[in-house]
Amino acid sequence: MGEKRINWLKGSAIGCGVLLAFPLLAVIVVSLRTWVPLRASGKSLAQLEERFGAQDAYVPAADGAIAGPRILAFLDVRRALKGLCDEFDAAQGTFHSVDTFDPEELPSAREVAGTTRGFAGTAVEISPLIGRFFKQRNLALLEAGIGLGEYSYIYALAYREQFLDESIEEPLFAQGGPISPEVGEVLRVILAHQVDSLVQGADADARRRDLDAEILAMEQEPQRLPWHDGLPAAVEASLQPYREPLDAAFCLNIAGIEMDPDSRRALYIALY
Repeated sequence: MGEKRINWLKGSAIGCGVLLAFPLLAVIVVSLRTWVPLRASGKSLAQLEERFGAQDAYVPAADGAIAGPRILAFLDVRRALKGLCDEFDAAQGTFHSVDTFDPEELPSAREVAGTTRGFAGTAVEISPLIGRFFKQRNLALLEAGIGLGEYSYIYALAYREQFLDESIEEPLFAQGGPISPEVGEVLRVILAHQVDSLVQGADADARRRDLDAEILAMEQEPQRLPWHDGLPAAVEASLQPYREPLDAAFCLNIAGIEMDPDSRRALYIALY
């Protein structure tokens, strides 16, 4: 009898050990799947900065217009990210399918456990995607010959209307606003470079006044997009011939991190 009890205890201990090992193994696997592409994204970001300069070093054309070949390069990057966009769309659907509590009722232990597992599973699914996104984006930028600063400038202007739509508040990565204050500061500095590039003349003076007013508005509202109230005519005219492919390439569920230099904010939002 004593021997049977000892064997039962041994079996129980082994069983508990196996059960405890599964979550630990899952954490290790997810960490590796997230860390490996993030490490690669850090290296590729360093390559981008070495080749094109820091994100806020980009200088737009004096009138802000975007040349056709640069928009085509931008679209090359968008196409390279299409597959990941689809994966984030699926993950977003999983996130919204998780049952949440009725604020009028006290949830049961089973409901709490189910919701907790649901959100944990979504975080486990999204975290590796974040690492892959930043790796793929940086490699696509290098391949297309476009720096992160230029990409961010084109992105912010090309997708101004999408950012102003109320649906931008729904995705995972648009918490607190469509862009982070850090990205807002980068875009503000880019517009300041545009001011510095202006030469003397009546057109330049008028452009400088408009830019100074926009920069001031962005300083007062850290998450404001450039030209919130309407794009300059030259910018609008440069984008118009490419409007259809640009709109088709917009990805709502990763718009909030597209211009971030790295994954820190995205991982924080996804995990916390």
